[in-house]
Amino acid sequence: MIMSRTPFRISFFGGGTDYPTWYRQHGGAVIGTTINKYCYISFRKLPPFFEHRHRIVYSQIELTETVDEIQHPAVRNILREHGVHDGIEIQHHGDLPARSGLGSSSSIARPPTRSAGRRLAGPRRRNGSPGKRFAWNRR
Repeated sequence: MIMSRTPFRISFFGGGTDYPTWYRQHGGAVIGTTINKYCYISFRKLPPFFEHRHRIVYSQIELTETVDEIQHPAVRNILREHGVHDGIEIQHHGDLPARSGLGSSSSIARPPTRSAGRRLAGPRRRNGSPGKRFAWNRR
């Protein structure tokens, strides 16, 4: 099992100007910080004894057979990009409610892209690099 804790963030201004579709045409800058409230994510391979292959828990509970059936766009795209096909369980717990406007989507996304996604997908390249960068948050 892999567990992570990521702080929520606050953007003082410029939120949204970090999207490529905006800054490529208009430029952009964001000033932000984090606060002492956290997002907790746990990951584990799900044993083959369940009726479903994947279990994703956040404000909803998703029980799916394939990664493509996962409704949460960040989770679905992270698992796709890492080539995860074995059963997986991901659970989100937060100190703040969803849709609080405090960067909860970024807090959810950072842990899997930084560590857990790579570990769940298998070994790294021979040179130790994790592979390509991820663009899931912009889709």
